[in-house]
Amino acid sequence: MHDDDAPRISGGLRYLLRHDLLDTLGDLICALVADEGERARAVFAAVFAELVDDAAAVLERTVGAAGPDEAYFAEIHDGNGDRVEVDELTPAVRAGVRAMLATLAGRGDDAAVQLGLAAGAPDPADRANAVVCLLFCADGQFSVASAD
Repeated sequence: MHDDDAPRISGGLRYLLRHDLLDTLGDLICALVADEGERARAVFAAVFAELVDDAAAVLERTVGAAGPDEAYFAEIHDGNGDRVEVDELTPAVRAGVRAMLATLAGRGDDAAVQLGLAAGAPDPADRANAVVCLLFCADGQFSVASAD
């Protein structure tokens, strides 16, 4: 895998999710996060960036662009429906959420910092979970509520 393959890889991940090919999806995500080398981290970062951009675009299409005095925020819930603070998330998942919010806010430099943090997360399982979270967002599998 090469980092210039990122659009193809992220598209493949979305395809596998949409077609319920979960075993293959899991294998591809494991391969994406398994190698610890510099080139592998570059590939991960490029794929992760694609997923962040895709997730931010889907979210913006769903809720609309933020106005000049508005901002996006994320309210995150665990599997039991209990609210989880962003700072309580694992490093790569937290970086993914923050990268998506920075992208939505047009803060590319901040998003790049978060992408670097995600790629540098030491735990492959954490990086895999971050990919899964963004993959679901990029596929539009999230709920939206008004801040009002």
